[in-house]
Amino acid sequence: MSSEKNTKKGKPDSLLNSHINELSLTTRRGFLAAGVAASAAFYMPDGIIAETKPSDNSNKSTGNFTNNMKSLLKNVDVYFPGDENYSLFLKSLFSAEAAHNKPSAIVCPKKHEDIMQFIKIAAENTLRFTVCGEGLSSLSVQTDMLCLALNVHYNKVAVVKINGGVFVKVQGGSKAGDILAHLNTYGYHIPVGVSPLPGLGLIMRGGIGYLSRSEGLTCDYISQVNFITARGDNFLLDAHCIQKELWNAVRGAAPRFGIVSEVYLSVVPGTKVALSRLVADTGALKNWLEYSDKLQEGISASLVLGSDSAQYMSPVLYGCLVHQGSDEKAVAELSLVQKSITGDVKSTLLEDAHRVDYTEIPAFDVPLRDSGEFGDDAIPIVKSYLIKNSIIKNMSAVLLDALRTAPNQFCRIDLQHIGGKVRRIKNGSVFCGRDADWNIVVTGFYYTHSSPTEAAQAIAWVKNIMDQIKTAVISVYSVEIKNNTPETKDELEMAFQDKLKFLHRLSKKHDPLNLLSSYPL
Repeated sequence: MSSEKNTKKGKPDSLLNSHINELSLTTRRGFLAAGVAASAAFYMPDGIIAETKPSDNSNKSTGNFTNNMKSLLKNVDVYFPGDENYSLFLKSLFSAEAAHNKPSAIVCPKKHEDIMQFIKIAAENTLRFTVCGEGLSSLSVQTDMLCLALNVHYNKVAVVKINGGVFVKVQGGSKAGDILAHLNTYGYHIPVGVSPLPGLGLIMRGGIGYLSRSEGLTCDYISQVNFITARGDNFLLDAHCIQKELWNAVRGAAPRFGIVSEVYLSVVPGTKVALSRLVADTGALKNWLEYSDKLQEGISASLVLGSDSAQYMSPVLYGCLVHQGSDEKAVAELSLVQKSITGDVKSTLLEDAHRVDYTEIPAFDVPLRDSGEFGDDAIPIVKSYLIKNSIIKNMSAVLLDALRTAPNQFCRIDLQHIGGKVRRIKNGSVFCGRDADWNIVVTGFYYTHSSPTEAAQAIAWVKNIMDQIKTAVISVYSVEIKNNTPETKDELEMAFQDKLKFLHRLSKKHDPLNLLSSYPL
């Protein structure tokens, strides 16, 4: 799960170490499809991609506010259109769509009190805004809205001891990779998603990764949240707080109610796992899905169906097998799995079962046998649904046919293995779909310069797959739900089910002015 400082320029995506010899093309495509809050296109009713344009009906008070911004927010960095830092900030965003938007101003808080003051001003002046944690989501920056950029300064991580327990305290602009790296030096970890790049947006809404089956979701480790609602109320939320409804809601749907200023997460001792990786012919998929039913919950068997060529579509199955344990017994158990899970289909081991640091798991992406340009302006169309293996294992032909007919070689289908402990945790969070066996992430790509036909092909490819596997779907992973698409309403209903009305009621209570209405709910 590894990453680099600069994935925008075509470097490999590795958490602490790079794997340049193996990942000759940027693994940006891998992260964008990893089921985290990646950027995605939005739809017009006729299915054509909408161009980003300044709105004609932006709040007139925004201009007055931005003109006096620095006097209202003392000692806070504020970037305006035309400023060098304004342009540099947008260029630094991972989401190409977000980077093309034009916020009215970018506000960069340095401490909790700065955020409180910003919310006070926004509420008093009815100013809509977005929150940018790591800039991965297309929703993190919107044209004609203020952008609260937590990631610029407000991103500290610290290990703390409270009442004999060990926790990691993270500020709102922190990212998963930095949290893991810091914990690693103390001999701890938390289960996170398959990429180091996401921020608290992913952590608050789930966090599906290699250790989910054995340890649960990342959001299951949240012990306390310092939360500021869109109306300016500041609450310390935990299992014993008076605001129990809000405590349950932020663990699954936080962005719609306010700002996550700080989070305390409980940690897990240890930093090592057992790992095996392989590449096989796509014909191995059927046996892979069948065999996964036999796995103990300490082992996950996530996979990617994609191309091992950057020049043309060359379908393969990339498998990443992870054992929660790291002793000789765990390595032996994983070795047995790697020999059996592909059946009689030929496979090539990239790494035999061995002990490795959790932070050094390579990027969740198909290793490439050639090189090519992916491009910084690639726009992913992402759908992330939670599905049952009992049904999807009989649909392997559907997935393989779809891969062969993908509009380009960067399209991919990920199956992130869950189940196990995730099923047994009952902590009141609004995360639904705990009975799922897989998080299926289907990603099609087009470019900002693509024709409407090319963009429509990428959209149709993703949607057609989801339509064909709908009988296997039990929920939607909310991190990939976008506003203003034909399926937004249905996806919200699937994601939150009988809790949706409850969430609507809370959003009216805590965001009565709809300052955060750009986030779907």
